[in-house]
Amino acid sequence: MEQLVQKTGCKNSLTFGIALCIVLTILKLRAGVSFNDVYAVWGSMASIYNLYVWKELKDKSNLFLGIVWGIGSFVCLILYITEIF
Repeated sequence: MEQLVQKTGCKNSLTFGIALCIVLTILKLRAGVSFNDVYAVWGSMASIYNLYVWKELKDKSNLFLGIVWGIGSFVCLILYITEIF
């Protein structure tokens, strides 16, 4: 059960990360700026993975990590967007 949860969590986080990469790449091509987008992608993938593991296994440390990574990712994304515009 735990291996299935981890496998599905990784798959979900990578899928979300790829989608976010596409959006950020389009924005970066238009403006030609910064590296905060990489941090936003990395943070979002870690957040989604940890939140999924928390949802399935009810481990509070994963909830904490998911929230922290999510906030960090959101901050990096906002910084990246403000540097563009």
